[in-house]
Amino acid sequence: MNSVPEPELRAELLRRREIEQDARFAYIRAQERGEEPDWGPVGVIDEDNLAFLIEAIGRHGWLDSDLVGEDGASACWLMVQHAAPDYQDRWLPLMEQAVTDGLAKPGELVYLRDRVNMHHGRRQTHGTQSWGIEGKAALWPVTDPASLNARRAEVGLFPLDDEVIADAWTATELHAHGRQLTEDGAGA
Repeated sequence: MNSVPEPELRAELLRRREIEQDARFAYIRAQERGEEPDWGPVGVIDEDNLAFLIEAIGRHGWLDSDLVGEDGASACWLMVQHAAPDYQDRWLPLMEQAVTDGLAKPGELVYLRDRVNMHHGRRQTHGTQSWGIEGKAALWPVTDPASLNARRAEVGLFPLDDEVIADAWTATELHAHGRQLTEDGAGA
């Protein structure tokens, strides 16, 4: 790894990513064993990471590859994916600029953009987000499903099966579960 301007910040990002991923995978493994896992530890880690990100992004701006290396920038993105929606909204433009400048990955950006769109009740563009309730988990609605896999390929994401795309939530189904699908983002 070439030297980065903020090696301690990079190391802290990588450490935090490992902790949060270990906690999430432990939760998933418990579910797979048929246990009732406790989300509490994951939530505590996410809150701690949020406080860390608020300070670090406030001081440096987006933690991009020029500052913390590619792996550090990816760790930042992953923790932002798990941050409170208002911070995702706030930090999305910073990541968009980093991608424009070639300092963050377009494939990671579309995950964040899709997540922000989902939180605002808008269709996602790259099909990276699913939503589950009452035993059904399905793709959050997407813009122009017919060209979804072409858009995904443009940013290096694998194609989704046609069945997964066809089984995406509809506006009617979402409404029945208290969620509104809007094109202007006014309802969530």
